[in-house]
Amino acid sequence: MKGLRPLGIAALSLASLTSCGGGSSPAAPTPVAVATPVPCTQATALEGSVSGLGSFVVVTAPFTAGTAGRLDVFVDWTFATTPIAVYVVRGTCSLEQLNARTCDFVLRSEAATTPKPRKLSAPNVAAGNYLLIVGNAGTQDEASSAVIQVSSASCPAFAAAGTVAQSAGESVRYSAAKSWR
Repeated sequence: MKGLRPLGIAALSLASLTSCGGGSSPAAPTPVAVATPVPCTQATALEGSVSGLGSFVVVTAPFTAGTAGRLDVFVDWTFATTPIAVYVVRGTCSLEQLNARTCDFVLRSEAATTPKPRKLSAPNVAAGNYLLIVGNAGTQDEASSAVIQVSSASCPAFAAAGTVAQSAGESVRYSAAKSWR
């Protein structure tokens, strides 16, 4: 029996070495997940121009945002001295609703708030039907152009103006509306 005792001690020693990690190879490092950048995607929802935009007249253009995203709106006009207002509403908006400012505004940039050209962005806009309204609050006829894009969040915004930007003071009242051509 004396011959088994050293063998038992050797077995215990070997078992204790392997349980401490002394006899195993090191564990492989855990891979770090790298986020794949989301590409910028843009779809043009409206592009056009209009002439003969008279004094205190608005022009309207319906458009559809095919997907949810950020609306980027770019509106330009001829004369820098002409106060132009830009509105985007959900659904429709009559001239009476616009004059009362009771439309479902997504963007609202009154005539005197920002200079020419007007660049506006509205984040987190749902897919659906919208209406662009451009108003001439000046005394001379104007021509105007507009581009509206639905952009993914990874695209740089035109402006960080929030969903509604409006001027202080009395709102302009418009006398007529016509459709964008």
